[in-house]
Amino acid sequence: MRRNWQIARASATLVCLLGLAACEANIAPQSNENSATTSAAISVVPALDTPGAIQGIGGAPGGTISLSPTVVGRKPTAAEQAQTAASKGARIARLSPAPAATSPTTETLGWAAAKDPNELVTLTLVLPERPFAWDSFRGTSGTARSALVQNRQADLSTVQQPVINRLLGLSASEISPRWLANAIDVRVPAKLAATLATWPEIALLEHDVPTVSQGTSGDGYYGGDRRTSIEAQRFIGDGYVGSYGDGASEGSPVRIGNVAGCNASNNDLIPENHPGFKNTSGATRFYQDNVCSATVYNSCSAAGNPTGQTHDTVVMGVMAGGIENGQDPNYPGSHTSAQADRSGIAPGSQLEYYGTGGATCTTTAAAIAMQAAVGAGVDILNNSWNAGTNPGPSTDYSALNEQIQNAFAAGVVVVFSAGDSNGTTFSTTCNQGYPSNRPEVLSANGMDTVYTGTGGLQSNPTLLAGAWATSGCTIDAYAANGTTTYATTSNSVAAVADGQVGLSYYWNSTTSYGYSGNWVGSSFAAPMVAGAAGLLQSAWYQIGGTTFTNYTVMSNLMMLTDGYSFGSYSDGGTGRLSGGTSQYSGTGRLQLHVPVYTDFSNSNWGWEWTAAQVTPGQTYTYQATYPLTDSSGDVVQHFRTAFFWQEKDLTKVADIDLYIDAVNSSGTVCSSAFAYQDDESIINAVHVLHADIPTCALPYGWLQVRINVYGMPANQTRTLYISDSFDSDSGY
Repeated sequence: MRRNWQIARASATLVCLLGLAACEANIAPQSNENSATTSAAISVVPALDTPGAIQGIGGAPGGTISLSPTVVGRKPTAAEQAQTAASKGARIARLSPAPAATSPTTETLGWAAAKDPNELVTLTLVLPERPFAWDSFRGTSGTARSALVQNRQADLSTVQQPVINRLLGLSASEISPRWLANAIDVRVPAKLAATLATWPEIALLEHDVPTVSQGTSGDGYYGGDRRTSIEAQRFIGDGYVGSYGDGASEGSPVRIGNVAGCNASNNDLIPENHPGFKNTSGATRFYQDNVCSATVYNSCSAAGNPTGQTHDTVVMGVMAGGIENGQDPNYPGSHTSAQADRSGIAPGSQLEYYGTGGATCTTTAAAIAMQAAVGAGVDILNNSWNAGTNPGPSTDYSALNEQIQNAFAAGVVVVFSAGDSNGTTFSTTCNQGYPSNRPEVLSANGMDTVYTGTGGLQSNPTLLAGAWATSGCTIDAYAANGTTTYATTSNSVAAVADGQVGLSYYWNSTTSYGYSGNWVGSSFAAPMVAGAAGLLQSAWYQIGGTTFTNYTVMSNLMMLTDGYSFGSYSDGGTGRLSGGTSQYSGTGRLQLHVPVYTDFSNSNWGWEWTAAQVTPGQTYTYQATYPLTDSSGDVVQHFRTAFFWQEKDLTKVADIDLYIDAVNSSGTVCSSAFAYQDDESIINAVHVLHADIPTCALPYGWLQVRINVYGMPANQTRTLYISDSFDSDSGY
C-alpha cells in the first residue's frame, strides 16, 4: 500500500529516474471479450503495465518519482453491496428495459428507400474485423509505418477482393477499399442497397451524411486569454510548447493533425505559409497539407493556400499557431503580449491538415482523411465537425466507429467538438453531435471565457450560446446480473474550454494576411483540448525522456479539470460536482498543471496514472493520497481522479462505479463513499476539496479510491484508464 512509500522511496526513485519508460503504460487497449475470470477473495489486478507517479512529500523539494501503488481486487463487502444497491435501486427502477437497437443496416435501408431508386449514393460495406496488432503502430513512422499499412492491406484484400469482384459485376463505380476499417466504399443506385444488405460477407451496410463544422463568426478572446483560461501558460512559460514528444521520434515535435468538416467553399485549403504556422527559421511547420476525397481510394492530394479566412484556418490557429519567436515582422520581439494574443495553445508542434472537399464533404471523405492521418503518424487528431445530433447506441456512418476504435488502438488521441446545438435555450435532452459521443474520443464543449480582464478565473462563468451541446445520449447498460440490459444515458463530454476566438488567422496572399475576425463555437474549444494534449505529451517527454500513451493523455486531461457544473444557460454554474460528470460541462473546466515541483506551491502533492483490468462483481481499491498532512504541515486541498474505458458496442455497456473513502491514521475506513459517481457514464470523475474531506481522516489519514464493477457479463473484462492527483495549493 502507499503508506509504505517512504520505505521504498530511494529504490523507486532510482528505477524511474534511470528509465522513465518503466513508469509509463505501454500496453495496448484490451478486448472486452477476454477469457473467463474467477472471483478471488483478494487479488492483485493483472499487471498490464508499469504505472507511474510523481510525488512531492514531507518537506522535500517535490518532484521525486515513485512507483504507483498496487490496485487490489476483492469481493465487495455486504455493507458496500447494500450501499450500492440503495444508491442504484431507485434510479434503475425508473428506467425502461433496453429497446431493440436500430442497426446501421436497417437505418441505411430506410434512408435508401426514401431516395429515387436510380440516384447514385455512396454506401460503405463494413466487413467483419480481422485480428491485427494495432499497438505495433505505436512508436513507428515513415517506412516502418508504411510497411504496417501494407501488411494490413494485404491481409484485408483476402476478404475484400471477392466483394469487390461482386461489386464490379453490378457495374458499381468508385469502389474504394479501406484499411483503417475493414470496409469498402462504393457508389451504386439507391435501389441496390437492399441487395447489398443480403450479402453474407457484409456485417453492416452504412451510408454517408454531410459533416458540419461547429463554429460561426462572433465575439472572441485573444490567444493570451485562452491560454490563461485553461492554465496553458504554465506549460508555455516553462518552455513546454509541443517541440518534443512525437510518439515515433520522441525528440521531434508532437504531430497534431486536423480533419476539416464542411463550412465555406474554400474550407479545404489552409495557409501553410502564414507566419503563425512557421518555425523560427521561417519554414512552415506543416508536415502534411492535403485535401481528401471519397471518390478514389485513399486519395489525399496536396492543397494550396485559401483566399480569405476559413473555419479550419481559425481552428488550427487556436490549436497550434504561434508568432512568439518573431515569425511575423509586424510584431517584433519575443514572447510579447501582442504575439501571445495572436498565438495558440501548442505553438511548437508539427502540423498536419486534411481537408475533406469543401462544401460537399461527407463522413466518407472524413473517414478517408482520418485514415490518411493515422497512416501518416499523427499523435493527436482534432475534428471540429459533427455528423448529426442525438446519436443512438448503434449510430454509425461510413464505418467511423470502427475507424475511431482502431485509431485509438493505434495510439492516436482523437478529439471532437461536442456540437453547437444549444443557444440560449438550455436543453436537457441529448443533442450532442456524432461521433463525439464515442468513448474513444475526447469531446469538448464551448463556454464563455473563464478568464477575467484583471487576471485570474471568473468565479461564475457561463456556457456560450451556440458553442455547446447537451450530452447524456442513450446507451444500453448491463444490470447487476450481467445478462440483461436497460436503457440509460452516458455523459460523454470530457471537458469545457473557451469557445470564443479573437484575432484569428486569415490569408489572402503572400502580402495580405493577418489576424482579424471573431468566431464562436465548440469548434474552437476542441482545438484547445487538442493543443493541451500536445503540451502534456511534449512536457512529459522533456521531463522524463518518454511519452505518454494516448489513453494516459486522455485520462489525465479528464482529471485536470475542476468539476464545474451548470444548472441553466446563464446561472454562472451551480458549482463544483464533488463526484460525477455533467451532461453540459462534462468533468468541468480544463485546468492544466505541469507535473514538476515548480508548478506547485509546496511539497504535499502527487500525480499518478495506471491501467487496471477489472472483472465482474469485484471491487478494486488503492490508496490515493499520502497522509493528508505532511511533515511540513501542508494539508491536501484538492484531490482529483478520472477514469474511462473503451466500449465498442454501446448497446452492451458495463456499469462501473467510482467511490472515494476516507481512511483514518490507523488504516480503517471511517467514512465510506463521501464522494462518488455511480451512474452509467463511461467517463467517471471526482473533484474533492479539503472542505469535503471527513474530519475522521484528518490530520494523518488518507483517501482511498474504490471502484465497483456493478454490471458486466461473467466472462468479460474491461481495462480502466485511470489518472489522479492531489495537492495542497490554495487554488486549482
